[in-house]
Amino acid sequence: MSDKFFVGLDLTGAEDNGRQRPISRVTLLLDDENSVTAGDDTGAELLADCPHATQEMANAILDQVRGYQYQMFSADDAALDPAAELGDGVTADGMYSIISRLSDDGSGYSGIAAPGESELEDEYPASGPMTQAFTRKIAQTNSRITKTAEQIRLEVSNEIRGLSSSIEIQLDGITQRVEDNEAGLSQTLRVAADGVTITNAQGSTLTIDGGQIDASKINTEQLDASRIHAEDLNLTGAITFGDLDYNTQNSITSAQDAAGAALTAAGSAANTAQNAANAVSGWTYPGSTYIDGSMLMTGTVKASSLQGGNVMLLNGYGDPVGIMHLTPAQTADSAIELYSYSALRLTAYSGIVYLGGSDVAVGCANFYPRGNAANLGASGLGMWSAVYSYTGEIVTSDRNAKHDIEPLPDKYMAMLNMIQPVRFKMDNGTSGRYHMGFVAQDVEEAMGRCGIDPLEFAGWCKGIDAEGNEQQMLRYTEFIPLYAAKLRRLEEQVLALERRIS
Repeated sequence: MSDKFFVGLDLTGAEDNGRQRPISRVTLLLDDENSVTAGDDTGAELLADCPHATQEMANAILDQVRGYQYQMFSADDAALDPAAELGDGVTADGMYSIISRLSDDGSGYSGIAAPGESELEDEYPASGPMTQAFTRKIAQTNSRITKTAEQIRLEVSNEIRGLSSSIEIQLDGITQRVEDNEAGLSQTLRVAADGVTITNAQGSTLTIDGGQIDASKINTEQLDASRIHAEDLNLTGAITFGDLDYNTQNSITSAQDAAGAALTAAGSAANTAQNAANAVSGWTYPGSTYIDGSMLMTGTVKASSLQGGNVMLLNGYGDPVGIMHLTPAQTADSAIELYSYSALRLTAYSGIVYLGGSDVAVGCANFYPRGNAANLGASGLGMWSAVYSYTGEIVTSDRNAKHDIEPLPDKYMAMLNMIQPVRFKMDNGTSGRYHMGFVAQDVEEAMGRCGIDPLEFAGWCKGIDAEGNEQQMLRYTEFIPLYAAKLRRLEEQVLALERRIS
């Protein structure tokens, strides 16, 4: 309250409308799902929105207002100070309360009241609970899309959390930026025709240039790693250690010089050995077999067992096209590697190609099926227990790939209202955690009750499990448009209700 006024009996009429229960609880709403509260339910509750609230704030407010009883009254033609305003304290006919409603017809004698309902709309406008929920969401996260002849910019920001992300599309490149202002962190990715640049908050950059990603073209001012593995590490300039003394650094420099000389000698020896190998590979022994301590040369070798570290694969002209050899692996001392100088194909014309092992790693730029009709996993043969992806899946949604496009009929909304969201644990799960979703049989039942044929809703399907039993499944992405349509209808209803109220 800013001031207190005493009008006493200087009014034409006053009515005591009683007192509300004393305040015993204070609840501060952080958002739609979270809140902090203090007190008990023996009396009235003081409720307010406060996205920055803490438990200490709720406790402090409760200490100030605990036991306060709101005095309801109404009085007519009060000789009130013209400076009085809503929220000021007033004593009228022996009743002390606050001015929650004030009406003045210009005569200088105002009607004042502390009504039992919420504060008047014309003085303290308040939206409905659903609109308030939407407003809180909008206040937390804003998105903007701008378009000019030079660029298209998409931005999402949350001022409360201090987070923002943006994408700028220009003719000469695409820039993506993610910022955390509170933590002082940011990452920027710049993709252009001449290369890719990644910049962090400190200004350090990682550049990949050229038409393809090539480790020899990655340039950075500083590389911090606990372990560096490379097939060929080429360092230019002297290797120095700033925290070493002068003599130790000289010893290292001398060792580097010696290593350089040894490398040059080794390269010369390798060239000599390669020349000798080329000469030997040109020898031919038609109709005969040649054996010495290092080589066996013949037409065809048949044996019950072959042992060796490397097997060179030749084509029909005798030219090498691949090699099978033992090579160090990441999780074992050695591994068998089948290496092809061109394409590599594994084909089983009358069966299935199996890749066995605890882990199968695919090291290639793209991993894709031959054609667009292949499945990843199959009903009755095997399903993936979990799919890990660095980014979200990308689904074909181009208008040119679709037909019979039309709005959603009302029966889909009726089906959605009949489906009960549940939580559950998987019978073959290993973590013991709860999952959220729907039960496929419930979806099938709702489809039948709403007259929706399985061909009208691809979100529900069924197949055969590994034991040959029927198994029902769901495509959860098919439910997203249903909830989007439902949300749009709710928004239209809210706007209609607000127009009627106003």
